[in-house]
Amino acid sequence: ALVVGLVDGVNPCAMYVLVAMLGVLLHVRSRKRLLLFGTTFVVASGGVYFLFMTAWLNLFALTGLARWITVLIGVLLVSMGLINLKELIWFKKGVSLMIPEKAKPGLFRRMRGVANAASLPVALTGIAALAFLVNLVELGCTLGLPAMFTRILSLRTDISNAERYGLLALYNLAYVVPLALIVLVVAFTLRRVTLSERAAKGLKLVSGLLLVGFGVLFVAAPEVLQ
Repeated sequence: ALVVGLVDGVNPCAMYVLVAMLGVLLHVRSRKRLLLFGTTFVVASGGVYFLFMTAWLNLFALTGLARWITVLIGVLLVSMGLINLKELIWFKKGVSLMIPEKAKPGLFRRMRGVANAASLPVALTGIAALAFLVNLVELGCTLGLPAMFTRILSLRTDISNAERYGLLALYNLAYVVPLALIVLVVAFTLRRVTLSERAAKGLKLVSGLLLVGFGVLFVAAPEVLQ
């Protein structure tokens, strides 16, 4: 839960939006406001992600232990992993699991709306709504690891429902740690943080290897997951 959650948290899609939002807010030049807005985004993102993963867990619980479901997920994981590994050579070429370019103007418009909000409650509400929207927009980018983890939880017959949700909470706690660190760095330095192409490729490499590795297990040896 901790390791996969941390890897999921450093995916380029989630980081891109947070870094972009903090960049827009930098002109405020207020550490307190940056911390407040950034923390609100991180907490809201973690909450939305938890609900998203809970839905996956309940869906997989309905399908039971059916092997074909596990194999199908495995094929999906391997496919997504290979697409991520493809980015090392052909970055953003062809099929890519990144935030669609057509969605970016709308996200930036909402970020500017938050930065220019007349009151604090309106700004915080806007940030929470942005966090929800971002999780929908980046669904293709972040689908693999949550699907993998929740399917493993649904296959484990030796743990209770309370333990499953506890592990989901632990996963989501780890997921927001990298995002929270970015907020702290930007708030205390008041400098723009950028996500370089090289860093994005490195994150895609780690994610791709995890997805392919677990995908092969899902297809070839699903009993290991139980």
